[in-house]
Amino acid sequence: ENTFTVIASSEVTPLEVSKPLLSSVGEEQYKYFQIRVTKPKCVLLISITPLTDGDPDLFVSFGEDVRPALELGNVDFYSSSFKGEQLEISNEDIAPRTSMEGVWTIGVYGFANCTFTITAAYETEKVMPLISGLPTDFDLSAGKVQYFRWYNYYSDNFSIIISEEEGHVITRINHYEEDFLTKLPSENSSTWSSETLTDRTILKLSQEKDDTKQFCVDCSYLIAISAKTSARGFIIISIPGEPIYLQDGRALRYTVEKDNYELFEYMTPRIDINMIVYYGQPEIYVSLNPNVSKDNYNWTLIPHIGEKLVNLRIEGPDTSANKSNNNSNSSVDPFSGFEPTITTYYIAVYGKKASSYLIMSTLEDVEILLSEGELTYGFINPGDYQTYIFYCSVDFPTSFQRLKFYLNVYNDRFTNYSNLTDAEIKQQPKTDIYFDNLKTGIDKQYEKAPVLRDQTTYKDLHGMVRSQQIIQVKENEGLYIVNVTNPHTHPINFSIIANRLDTFAIPLGTSLMSRVGVGEVEMYELYVNQSGILAVQATPCFGAVRFAVATTLEKLVNREFEMEVRSPKTHGGVSYGTVGVTQGMIYIGVQGIEGVVDDKDDPTREALYKFEANLLPNDTLPANDYFSPGDNGAIKIQQSDVDNTTKKLEFEWRSVEPAVKNSEGVDGSLTFTVRYSLVVTKDPVLQTSFGFCSYMPVEFSNFTKRDSFVYEYSEVSDAKISDKEPKTMKHSTILQKGSTYFIGVYAMVKGFQNGVQTWETPLVYQTEQVSLNVQTPPNQNIVTGLMVVCAIGFVGILLGVCWLLFRYRYLKRELRYQVMTTDVSNLEEPQIDTRKGKGPTVAAISD
Repeated sequence: ENTFTVIASSEVTPLEVSKPLLSSVGEEQYKYFQIRVTKPKCVLLISITPLTDGDPDLFVSFGEDVRPALELGNVDFYSSSFKGEQLEISNEDIAPRTSMEGVWTIGVYGFANCTFTITAAYETEKVMPLISGLPTDFDLSAGKVQYFRWYNYYSDNFSIIISEEEGHVITRINHYEEDFLTKLPSENSSTWSSETLTDRTILKLSQEKDDTKQFCVDCSYLIAISAKTSARGFIIISIPGEPIYLQDGRALRYTVEKDNYELFEYMTPRIDINMIVYYGQPEIYVSLNPNVSKDNYNWTLIPHIGEKLVNLRIEGPDTSANKSNNNSNSSVDPFSGFEPTITTYYIAVYGKKASSYLIMSTLEDVEILLSEGELTYGFINPGDYQTYIFYCSVDFPTSFQRLKFYLNVYNDRFTNYSNLTDAEIKQQPKTDIYFDNLKTGIDKQYEKAPVLRDQTTYKDLHGMVRSQQIIQVKENEGLYIVNVTNPHTHPINFSIIANRLDTFAIPLGTSLMSRVGVGEVEMYELYVNQSGILAVQATPCFGAVRFAVATTLEKLVNREFEMEVRSPKTHGGVSYGTVGVTQGMIYIGVQGIEGVVDDKDDPTREALYKFEANLLPNDTLPANDYFSPGDNGAIKIQQSDVDNTTKKLEFEWRSVEPAVKNSEGVDGSLTFTVRYSLVVTKDPVLQTSFGFCSYMPVEFSNFTKRDSFVYEYSEVSDAKISDKEPKTMKHSTILQKGSTYFIGVYAMVKGFQNGVQTWETPLVYQTEQVSLNVQTPPNQNIVTGLMVVCAIGFVGILLGVCWLLFRYRYLKRELRYQVMTTDVSNLEEPQIDTRKGKGPTVAAISD
């Protein structure tokens, strides 16, 4: 049985050079366009940016009557990658023809229903036109520049949004009124640059705040995007009061001022809105009416104070949730003839306070594109899964280069976490990673990526983050597909980050565990919405780090720091510091200064640490200064024998105590809890990693032959600044003799505002070292043998003494005789008595 696709179409849409067009294509269908090229020699650039999921492919042929289709074999040129497409055609590509002049027919094929923008332009002009609110893709190789042009008809302020999905770019801007080729921005010639602005991804230009005096209305702006390494993403021009079209599964980071709105549109039968709150209090309102607001909406989601990740799922236009009463106007769907079930949802983000956020809209089961270093939200019900994709360009390949995926699992109101057991706390989503080299034929490679390192730390139900995971795979050029599955009986709320260049954009108050090589630097981008005190903290799991803070990326590179912490501030190795900041982006560089090698295939010495930063009101103290370990961190240990091989150890320490007087400088809206962890290990490195991070590096202990023994006892209690007398904490356990143990107590102090955790800081007690000696009972055979040996020895000693005594007496007699003989020989001839019967008389010798 033969199957075929109907391709014939009388509908061909004409394109104008350098004018973007909004269009759509149905599932497994072709949509055709034509462009008339009037230049014999030129480079024709055709670009497609999808707004909804569907991954359109691009097919091009020369001729007015041809309809290019893969099935017909009449395609001259094609482009098939994931998401957006860009195709260049030049005179060198059309041999044996020599002229580009004529009609070119463009076919767009949709693997699924898809809305997109299409643009055809002469690349000799090196400029792509932009339409406000519509995203346009860029794709740069190392050292290249891509130019864009936008005409400002009437707005006295607008924003240029740069969404980086891979790599990092520099944006430079000029305005022009005549020959634009002479005004192309460059490193040495630009009016505005992301290198000097406080926010390098959201460039806000306005007539009111223009220090350059170059802002203009009814004129054009030239935008140059360059990259030192491979970079990919999209650019959007945003005008206040006008909507931005959201792309399916592609996140957009933006801001909203206090009491203002930012508007978005999304075309789909149903919608799943995910938001990550970087700072402030944004509120989401959704309507079928273009005039959406907090007074006119069909659905709404208002994050709790301090909440970072929220989700609003709308199953269709007929579902109801938080309906308002004035929704009489229905939406006008410009694609109703193409797809009757498509609905346009109008989304308003209202700033109750000035806010920074990331917003993304998706369909069910759609593949979500990960932006490098950007936090992406995920919510999975029991038994469901979510697929993420990340394209990786390897600029400087090495044999041990790693691509890292970071997953945080959260405690929040969406997951009913309070009902979980201790075992369920440690239930991670199942993560499978596949690699596609995007080649065809015999060079095609699609396989499961072997996991080189999987590091997970677990916490509890008393804070924002339940667990943190780092998965490392070998970095290759191609597409990584990450399937995250929830095999458990409770929903999982999580975030995921893909990273290869060690740059992170995370919300304030969010803890992130990461690894950095000794001498290497990781960079964090943080947005603050108001002036205050920025408190930065780096907690080592193993190794050590230092960090520096700057207000622009250029200052960070040039070492013009606002604040630098070069060594830990506590004996436990925690590095922290504070600096005054104003509204805008803050850049923090973290460098590894000590580390370990824990991989036989990777010689890099790395430090594992946790990073967190918080914005505090002026005139308040950082959290590290609120409390201190009781009794100066002393731990008392009592030992007693249980039997010949074990001992009972009794531990005693004092609870944390206030380090401030009369609550001076303390945020009065906060409440506190303390989680005490008593940790016993046989290795000092593992003592630190488990004590600070609840992390036991199994690979490291196996690689270095270290003993991975660990014992932990934990207890949670409330803490108050008004507590004057610390209480005594006690615990006991039985340990085996014959080893040296390292004992530490770690107090994790957590601050809560309206029931939501806003920060945490560790306090470290003094680490004690205890050697438990083995006292083995004597062996009876050995004792008997020793007694026999001792008896023989004693007899031998007696015989020896007797022999020495006898010898002494003999020598003494001999000595007396020799002395007597010598003395007699020295005397005069004795006088002989003549009386008969008398013998000779010898004079007496005195001693």
